[in-house]
Amino acid sequence: MKQIDTILLVQDIHKSRQFYEGVLGLKIVHDWTNMVVFEGRLALHQADLLQPQELIAPHIGTKASSSVIVYLETGTLEADYARLVAQGIQPIHGIVHLPWQRIFRIRDVDGHIVEIGEATPSPAPKALIIVTSHHHGNTAKVAGALAEIFEVEVMAPQQVPMEELRDYTVIGLGSGIYGEQHHQGLLDFAGNLPPGNGKKTFLFSTSSGVGSYDKSHSPLRKILLSKGYAIAGEFSCPGHNTNSFLRWFGGINQGRPNAEDLLRTKEFAERMLAGLVGGQE
Repeated sequence: MKQIDTILLVQDIHKSRQFYEGVLGLKIVHDWTNMVVFEGRLALHQADLLQPQELIAPHIGTKASSSVIVYLETGTLEADYARLVAQGIQPIHGIVHLPWQRIFRIRDVDGHIVEIGEATPSPAPKALIIVTSHHHGNTAKVAGALAEIFEVEVMAPQQVPMEELRDYTVIGLGSGIYGEQHHQGLLDFAGNLPPGNGKKTFLFSTSSGVGSYDKSHSPLRKILLSKGYAIAGEFSCPGHNTNSFLRWFGGINQGRPNAEDLLRTKEFAERMLAGLVGGQE
């Protein structure tokens, strides 16, 4: 079995809906007139329309059970408490400090106890950014922009404490692209990683090419997937290249990655970070 909905039987579906939707701000995801379901799978059902009435009616009381508590969380506990009191809602008690959380309690229009607790911020994910960057330090600049958002230091593969990898929420790996793949040293490092067991990773690179990085990221991606790591995201941008004969002409992509590239890098990191925090909730 699995739990789907928690259903409160109410005397007036319209008044109860107004309380949970209008007063408490819950969002309705299903509305079947006599039954509504909110995000989080709390549901309200008009008590005298529960079917089949001839079988269930004798078992439905007219008063809410004080053994049932609806639990909600908010990031603005004091403001919500003040707002509800200002709307004439009489609290069962004011804000109290429990060992694990601050809460207050009220009753809904049917008398069910509603406990409202202060949301605990999700812990910031512990990230590790690993980079191999040679020549012009192109990928080191990208790694630095990523590290600024994740608020971590950047390490070269040889600096990584392999025995501590299990402590990280996400691992980023990047280098320049050489012959349509990441630097061989980074590929060798990935090949020596312990089993991933679903741990999240992301890939990044700089290269002289433009367009899709799917092919150039493929060798590193395949290694990580084969070892049980999940790929949470990928990023690439142009980098200054003076390899081979290109140095006689000053190279290509001069000045790259530039400020715009690094801004895109930070935006990528912010999306990654938001997804990781959300995933921990």
